[in-house]
Amino acid sequence: MHTPWIVPWIVPAHVVAGGLALVFGYIALYAAKGSSLHRKSGILFVYAMLTMSLTGALMDALITTRMSVSVVAGLVTFYFVTTALLTVRPGMGTSGWIGRCRRSTSRAPLPA
Repeated sequence: MHTPWIVPWIVPAHVVAGGLALVFGYIALYAAKGSSLHRKSGILFVYAMLTMSLTGALMDALITTRMSVSVVAGLVTFYFVTTALLTVRPGMGTSGWIGRCRRSTSRAPLPA
């Protein structure tokens, strides 16, 4: 099977993001809730998880060229982390790329 040329470039980002997610998640869990350390490590955890989930889904989609369980898992993880962030910080969903995504999907017609 032929591996696309970009996959070896994505693997280090995926691995580093996963490692950082473990570190920042651990810090966020054990820092006092609401403290500056908790908030900063929590948002860094979110960014690391978003990076890890999207790079993982992209790599598997490029390698298998079909919708596999790993692609779905990566996209569902991205969705869960994003909605968790919007629950904790609802103001983030009104501007920026998250707000544009939210507005574009809220106007989409529902499937019959």
